[in-house]
Amino acid sequence: GAAPERFRTPDDAADRRAALSLPEAYVVLVGTATSLEHGFRAAAAAGLDAVVLDAAEGTEPHLADLASAAGLPERQAHIRGRIEVADRAAVLGGARAFIATSALTSWPWRAVEAMHLGTPVVAVESGVHRDVIAEGGVIAAETDLPEALEDALGDGARRLRVLATDRSRAFSWASSAERIWSLHADL
Repeated sequence: GAAPERFRTPDDAADRRAALSLPEAYVVLVGTATSLEHGFRAAAAAGLDAVVLDAAEGTEPHLADLASAAGLPERQAHIRGRIEVADRAAVLGGARAFIATSALTSWPWRAVEAMHLGTPVVAVESGVHRDVIAEGGVIAAETDLPEALEDALGDGARRLRVLATDRSRAFSWASSAERIWSLHADL
């Protein structure tokens, strides 16, 4: 997997974020309803709003309640479902950091996209995150997300931006196609 072809922060990113009613400073969260609690807690500790991407339709009220219970006021929880690619690039590109809260074993599409844009990435400990994100972000236990986010926003921000961009180069559709073609030729 890789970021979509020509995935970049659009020139009208600020307008796109305004149309989505997003604040100036925020972190992006992805995960399951149960795992997002830790991301909300980390955002609250950092004093930032949280933008949730890819929320299932109809879960907005539940996730807003979950954010509130985790210490993040409901007005600071911006729950979004699937949004178009350019809007997603605007949101990810404008984020102070990206947090993958779930340890599920599926491909971390949004983490790869965030790395591609140079957004500092923090992810919950999992084999998939270790393999895909590797040195391109911070891998932490769920309970350590507030400290990991603090580092990603503070002294580690510049370093993580560079590492994320470097790591994202390992994932491209052209190299994936080349490897599949090579495998097919070997068979």
